[in-house]
Order: sequence, then structure tokens, then C-alpha cells
Amino acid sequence: MNCHHLKDWIKNDPAAASVANKVENYINNNSELSLCADICNGLKHFYLDKGERSGESPKFDRTKIKLDIGAGPTKIALKYEITTKSGPIDAFDLATKCKNAWKIFIKSIT
Repeated sequence: MNCHHLKDWIKNDPAAASVANKVENYINNNSELSLCADICNGLKHFYLDKGERSGESPKFDRTKIKLDIGAGPTKIALKYEITTKSGPIDAFDLATKCKNAWKIFIKSIT
């Protein structure tokens, strides 16, 4: 959610006024960020009431939990999966791609 809401900070930061109008376009033209926007808006409003940016109808699907209680320290692993029209996506992978997309955007405006 923070990854998506970074756009609001950019749009409302007086120091970024010259690029504020570019941020929505960047999100709409980036498949990962538009998917992130749909997920965040869907969670915020319970469903997407104003249409989708991605066209993928993303929804959180499966959560896999792995608990390893062995001789060493206990390990817990979580994996969240997002269902889309194009197939399942790992939530961590999507978050990583979104973070990298923001890095590219920020480098392009500085």
C-alpha cells in the first residue's frame, strides 16, 4: 500500500510540482504499478468501484505458511499469492518490481 501511495506524496510535494502530472501516467503505463494500484484500491474500497488500471482483476488468493521447528532456531515463512487474469503472481515479487519501478521513475526526474 505504501508503494502505491507514494504517488500521493509526489503529487502533493511542492518540491515535486514539476512532475506531479507525470506520476499517474507513469503508473498507468507500468504493469506492476497499475496492478499494485488495483490491489490497493480494491482493499481500500472493498472492491474496485471506479474501474481497473491493470485490466487484471487482481485478488489476494492463497497464503502459504511454512513453520520449521527443528534443532536450530524456529523459522516461519509466508508466501502470498495474487490471482490475476494472466495467472498467479507472487506478492513479494510484485512488491520488488514496484519498488524498482519507482526507483526508475525517481531517477528519471532528478
